[in-house]
Amino acid sequence: MKELTYVASQIGKKKDLDKNLPEYYRRLAENYKSLAFLKLSMNYYSLVDMVKDSDDKSSIFINSYESFNKILDNIIKKQSVDLSAIENLRNQITSNMLVIVQYVENLSVYEHVFNRVEYRFKDYSDVENYYQNYFTNDLMHYILSDKDNTVIRSKISEVVGQLPMRLSRNKFYEYLRDAYTLYRGANIGTIDDMSDSIRSSASIKKPEGYETLIPECVSLLEKLSAVDYDKIGEEEFAGLSAESKTVSDRLIELSDDYVLLTMLINDLYTIALLAQVDDAESEISKEIIEATLKSALSREEIDESLLDKFVLLEGRQERINVSIESGSYALDDAKALAEEKGLTDLISAFETLYKVSLLQTDSTFATLNTDPKRNEISDNAYVEKACQDLIDDFKTMFESKNQYERRAIMSAVFAQLPIFFNKVDDIQNYINFSLIQCSDEAEKAAVVDLLKSIMDQQ
Repeated sequence: MKELTYVASQIGKKKDLDKNLPEYYRRLAENYKSLAFLKLSMNYYSLVDMVKDSDDKSSIFINSYESFNKILDNIIKKQSVDLSAIENLRNQITSNMLVIVQYVENLSVYEHVFNRVEYRFKDYSDVENYYQNYFTNDLMHYILSDKDNTVIRSKISEVVGQLPMRLSRNKFYEYLRDAYTLYRGANIGTIDDMSDSIRSSASIKKPEGYETLIPECVSLLEKLSAVDYDKIGEEEFAGLSAESKTVSDRLIELSDDYVLLTMLINDLYTIALLAQVDDAESEISKEIIEATLKSALSREEIDESLLDKFVLLEGRQERINVSIESGSYALDDAKALAEEKGLTDLISAFETLYKVSLLQTDSTFATLNTDPKRNEISDNAYVEKACQDLIDDFKTMFESKNQYERRAIMSAVFAQLPIFFNKVDDIQNYINFSLIQCSDEAEKAAVVDLLKSIMDQQ
């Protein structure tokens, strides 16, 4: 559709604004609403079909799923659209996801430990031979085989996160300080996000609901923290490793389910926010949604004839996306021009469209109401305080951790830090130093084998 692109270009030129500003809103809103209906019809069908095929979905997810069905049913029956109900459900799932992600992050610390302990109970002579003859050259070739610097940096972080960690705590803190100096002059939100991400990967952060959402996860983590990994036997190791994998797999499944459900909520929220906008192009999508909802609320199977309706939607999502991408760039300008002209209704309409644009990004859990302070440029004092606060948190947390946990946490954090190598030789020297400093032959063999498996996947 060229119409939206044309109107956007006219707004850029500030031409005929009394006509083009409302026209721009109408056309962009219609595109977003049609896209939301289209995606909702496809993803909802997939989710309901998946739920019906499974009899062991988490009760946490099922509760959210049933709440969604109830809200959707109210909207389809032309009852009043309760925006707060949609937003509250989205907020609740987002809050639960923060906890689930933290459980996964914390369990990954012990996965790191298990991966190294495991080789005490294995014959790793073949790995030793590979390490002595081929490993370093293969690893450097893997890192540098791509011409894209972003990919190279990603591979370096991946490798650093697996190498044996033998840094002192003070040296670790030095690396943190060096990393934060690179963020001087960045937005406050960028610095806060990095600090939060590091706290999460380091098991420092415990979001609201952590102790109560899935008690068995908390219990397992407490059990893993109490283990003496110097003396652990093969039988105890096998049992804990299997239990951890089972719980991790369930958490990942729950996380995937929540992501898909939140995508549906984002689309439903979009539709509700644009309730007064024409959606004549969405009739087929509505038919699919209504039929799928009927199945979700009953014990009936989904009508397979619905699959024929999806054929009628082929190519439509791509077309709408192209239209949105070619015209949404003018949204900020349109809102600013509406403010200049004092067009109160249009200002509100464009603010709604801005929220819709966030709901329709690839960031499923995007924050819809952000603090303007996050966009302010930080000064050196803010960066230094953020770094020192983080270091203080590490100092406190490390006191209660054993050396296996500390090393795993440092490795996880290192993999997140901005690259700290200036030249190729520095990378190779760090790899060699890490392996030479590691006196635990079982851990060294584990690291070599893990990195070999990563290289083999390329």
